[in-house]
Amino acid sequence: MPSGLYFHIVAKGDTSVKIATRTKVALRYRPYTLTIPADTTANNWNTVSSPDPLIVTYGETSSFSIVGIHQAIGLMRYSNSESKIILPSSLNAGTYADQVTPVAYDLKFKIVK
Repeated sequence: MPSGLYFHIVAKGDTSVKIATRTKVALRYRPYTLTIPADTTANNWNTVSSPDPLIVTYGETSSFSIVGIHQAIGLMRYSNSESKIILPSSLNAGTYADQVTPVAYDLKFKIVK
């Protein structure tokens, strides 16, 4: 991608429920380093690691400031989809603003009605 985002779809999700700008989504994510072995830097992947998903308004970086994740949600398109992404530091500003290394994420989201 021109922005530098590396994107791989793992599960397409429910193709009858498509994302639109300003849609609220329940986001689950697991960021990790690209080292071997990878170090998980946070974990919001399931209810065992975090009871509640992060509620984000897609396309509004004021609600969640990592631009690359908003780009990935747009590429994922459908509720209940899953992907793996790698974000360069330029797209990962906000949470990891002081880092210059890329960070990988496992992502999944569900549209909140």
